[in-house]
Amino acid sequence: SSQCKCPLFRDRLCSAMRGWALLVAVAVAGKPIPPPDPTKKLPVYKIDLDAPAIERWTKPVYDRRGELKLMLGLLKDLFPKNTTKTIIDSLQPPEDFAEEMQGIANTLGVDYDDVVMGNMYYEISSLTGVLGWLNKSCTSIVAENINGSVYLARNQDYPPPFSVLLYNAQVYKGGKMLYQGTAFAGVIGVATALAPGGWAVSIDARNSYSPTLEQALEVARAGGAVFPWITRQALEAPEVTTSFEAAVQYFATKPMILPGYLIIAGARPGEGAVVTTNSSADHNDVWRLKDGFGGGWYLAETNYDHWVPAPLDDDRRWFVKHRMDQIGTGKVGLMDLWDVLSQGPVYNLATIHTELVEPATGDYQTYLRHNIIEEQAVVV
Repeated sequence: SSQCKCPLFRDRLCSAMRGWALLVAVAVAGKPIPPPDPTKKLPVYKIDLDAPAIERWTKPVYDRRGELKLMLGLLKDLFPKNTTKTIIDSLQPPEDFAEEMQGIANTLGVDYDDVVMGNMYYEISSLTGVLGWLNKSCTSIVAENINGSVYLARNQDYPPPFSVLLYNAQVYKGGKMLYQGTAFAGVIGVATALAPGGWAVSIDARNSYSPTLEQALEVARAGGAVFPWITRQALEAPEVTTSFEAAVQYFATKPMILPGYLIIAGARPGEGAVVTTNSSADHNDVWRLKDGFGGGWYLAETNYDHWVPAPLDDDRRWFVKHRMDQIGTGKVGLMDLWDVLSQGPVYNLATIHTELVEPATGDYQTYLRHNIIEEQAVVV
């Protein structure tokens, strides 16, 4: 494996990855919560699905080509070569997805497999045991105001070096914005997304009931989804884009290479759900808003199955419930959810972005939080 003999960015990146265990445990608490800083909104890029596939995702990649090449190089050094190659070779991407990734590879001047590796970070890190534990801290909330307004809010806790790759992808087809979502340059899917007037979704990692490597490879060879791709595939399916119920059923029945949680908020009262998935899609669980906390007005997903207690050393669920019960269904709105997501332990030095979404109005706000590469690890 190569040494980190590199410019300032790579020095900070390597240091951040190696010292990460010291940072994850630090929670930001006890300070007044300022409102979202509009200067921290993620930059917007237009992704045109009518363009040739090889060109669609290249603009954000080109603008971050130095950082992205360094990131891919570091991951390539860290992941075990043979197992990673086996996982990559098992993938059966749709033809246009493969062309899109080839376009990214061409833009960066790297191998196609390197781009696939970046898109499969969640799967490869978990299946190889390298950096996989860094995926496991996200918080998503669906909440309904007594007036019927439904909201989705989420923090993604991820290795902060990835924060330099974040942007807001506005995806167009036929001259109309089909959806928008928070994306990482080089990845052809979205971590949080909204189909305006339809539904919004976020993805959270799940580490229970993980398949063996062979089981995961079998699902991949059969066309199982990569985690950030499944949101995109649902949003681009005509029969799913505008229907909350169709989205819930899609996520509940689509096999994924690894388990995960999909947190969905609709545009109408009562439309909220958490889908807990297994890699095979067998025995997937759908937790409805009506069966949620507070008598059925909010759901909170913090990387643990809702039917079992969260561990005492990571009980973000308890904190969310405590704060949400204080707020109440009569008051809750996007800024209240911002406050919940801005206090430790829900907000910590792993939190790299936050989304506030109201599907009915099409309001989609996505903010950069910590970015330790640029030494901006501050409360925003």
